[in-house]
Amino acid sequence: MQKIDYINYKKPTDYIKFSQGDNRIRIITSGAVGYSHGIRTARGYKPLGLCRGDDCPHCKKGVEAKRTWRWIAYDFTDEDVKLLDAGVQVGNGICELAAKLQDDPQNFDIIIHKTGEKRDANYLVTKAKDEKLMSKKDLSAKKRYLISKYFKPKDEGK
Repeated sequence: MQKIDYINYKKPTDYIKFSQGDNRIRIITSGAVGYSHGIRTARGYKPLGLCRGDDCPHCKKGVEAKRTWRWIAYDFTDEDVKLLDAGVQVGNGICELAAKLQDDPQNFDIIIHKTGEKRDANYLVTKAKDEKLMSKKDLSAKKRYLISKYFKPKDEGK
């Protein structure tokens, strides 16, 4: 438990949320690419889970899957380990940057520059000019939690 900072309070989340302008992250795991389902509601986007292929209950209901990329990453803004659940612009951007540099994205800081909001958002992915030190607090427990929660298949019978 930690003390609540009421002045700078942000709703806690396991996901990285990019703000306008430059956002610095460091990928800390290998990535995964696949398809996931979700629906748009009046309150925003509601994730339904990963696509299971031929046996997928969401596909059977006609909910279209979209390609997603996932990594566990260090968010320098919040100084915490979070899930980077990326769409095409950010996912391709990170992979293309790594291919261009011939380097694993775990070896350098990445700047995600965001402009626009919601469906009009655009993202530019570049390598940071300098390296920043990550927080000295132990992040391994959070990393294990996120891997277990978001990367391991869930039993559909629940």
